Amino acid sequence: MSAAFETINIETLLKILEDIVNEDEHRVIRFLLSNTIIDTKIIIATEKKPFFSNVGTPQWDSLSLVLFTIYMEHALKEVRPVLPKPSTPLEKVLPREIAYADNVDFVAFQDIDIEEVGKVLEKYNLQVNVDKTEFTNLSRGETDWQTTKKVSTLIGDQEDIERRKQLSSAALVKLKNVCMSTERPLLLHLPMNNGSSNILVVTSLVSYALLDSFIMVDDFMITFPMSLLGVFTNIANAIVFCKLGFSDNSNVNFLALSVFDFFVSVISFVTRVLLCPLLRHLSIEPTMRYIAHCLSHALIIVTCGGAMMTALIALERCVCVVFPLKVRE
Repeated sequence: MSAAFETINIETLLKILEDIVNEDEHRVIRFLLSNTIIDTKIIIATEKKPFFSNVGTPQWDSLSLVLFTIYMEHALKEVRPVLPKPSTPLEKVLPREIAYADNVDFVAFQDIDIEEVGKVLEKYNLQVNVDKTEFTNLSRGETDWQTTKKVSTLIGDQEDIERRKQLSSAALVKLKNVCMSTERPLLLHLPMNNGSSNILVVTSLVSYALLDSFIMVDDFMITFPMSLLGVFTNIANAIVFCKLGFSDNSNVNFLALSVFDFFVSVISFVTRVLLCPLLRHLSIEPTMRYIAHCLSHALIIVTCGGAMMTALIALERCVCVVFPLKVRE
């Protein structure tokens, strides 16, 4: 079809919908289609003025796809009688046509008169794009038909698999170039109401290679040493408070705080190891990221526990100052 979405007759579409949708839905669809605006593009004109149209549906919303499918199916019902009638049992079970959006493939054992098909579709204000119409003959003695594309798929299974392999390889190469690039821009796709779209490109302040360098310096110079120091010092604190005994509430509180801080140090160390840029190219890298994600929840829990113990110890110190003689009681 040629510009099929723009040539739909809205009044005909609404008549078709009367037998499909209820009155309220019909009224809503009529209101939406009545606001169809066409913007003129005249090179020699000094200004362009949009105007309302009684044909066409917008292509950038989900409702238009459904409406066009209903409209197209109703038109194809009148096309089928002009197609060659099936004469064999195989023809009777084969689909007469394969439609996808505004592309239609007709299947028959005899030649199809495209002019007759076009005359029927003209009643629905649809035009056959003769320049893009292809005729394919399926024959066992020929192989050209195997490379013919129908609804974005090649008819030959092996040829279609090879084509999809090539497309996937090309897509992966582009993705690899983006991932390995030193400067990766952030692409934002902004759909516009008039059917067009703008791409806003925001370039990052630093390259990802430099960012990885910052992360490695932070890991080896700050995070790893501080985490290891926290592990050994909190083990020593726990041993000291255990030897002091649990008769004093302060020893119990500080022991609990040491335990929470110990787990914070351990989990922080393990998480940073799993997310280290040097291990990013390993085959188990997705599993390591998943484990790090799970450990992040545990890190939040022990961090909140340590904050709670710190608040409890601070509250106890305040009470000791305000009521020095009653705290022991």
